[in-house]
Amino acid sequence: ESFHAQARRACIERESLKRAGSTHGRHGFCTFLRRQYGTVLAGWRTMDVHQKGYLCYAEFCQSCREMLFNGDIRSLWRELDANEKGIVTLKEVCPEVAFEVCGLKKVMLKLHGSMLKGWWRTWDRQRKGSVSEADFVAGIHRLQIRDPEYNTEPRELFRMFVPPGAHKLSLAEFDPSTWTKVCCGELRREKLPNPETWRRLSTKCMRYCPYRPYQATPEAEIAQGPQDP
Repeated sequence: ESFHAQARRACIERESLKRAGSTHGRHGFCTFLRRQYGTVLAGWRTMDVHQKGYLCYAEFCQSCREMLFNGDIRSLWRELDANEKGIVTLKEVCPEVAFEVCGLKKVMLKLHGSMLKGWWRTWDRQRKGSVSEADFVAGIHRLQIRDPEYNTEPRELFRMFVPPGAHKLSLAEFDPSTWTKVCCGELRREKLPNPETWRRLSTKCMRYCPYRPYQATPEAEIAQGPQDP
C-alpha cells in the first residue's frame, strides 16, 4: 500500500470517528475505546504496550494520537489525573472495569497462587486455550463457593474481557502478561501441553484484541537459551 493510500485511509478513518459522536471526557473516551477495540480493557491494554499498569502524560498522548482519538487530550488528561500524580491507570479511565478485573485476579491468586494455575484449574481444564461464556460463568460460581466474600455478576464480567459478538475468552485476552510468558517459555515448569495449539488460538483472538506483540528483553533471551518451547 502506497503512502498516499495510507494517508487517504487515515483521513477517512479520522472523519468517520468525528461523525460517530462525542469523545469528550472520561465517558466519551471509554465509548471511543469500546468502538475501536470492542472493550475498554482491550483499548487500555493496547495503550499500555509495556504492560506496566500505568501511563505517563507523554505515553498517554502518543497512544491517543496513534488510535486517532479526536477529543481534547489535554483536558482529558487533567480529568483523569485529578490527583496530579503524573500517571493514569485503568482505575482512572474506567473504575468499574478496573474493580471487577482486579478483584477476579486477586481471588485467583489467593486460591491458586498463580494466574496460569488459576486459569487451568478454574476454566481451561482440558488445555484448549480458550473457554466459552458458559464455562466462564460456571468457573466464577466455583470461585464464589470457595471464597464467599467474592461477589460479581459473571456474564457482565465476561463482557469486560471480550467484545460484543465474541463467545470465547482466551488466556491472551484474560491475562496478556501470563500469555506472553507462556509463549516465550518462562512458564515451562507449568508443563504446558501443545503450545502450537495455544499460539494458533492466540492468533485467532487477535481479531478481537489488537495487542502489540511481545518482545523479550535481551536478558530474558540469554537466560532462556536456544531452547524450544
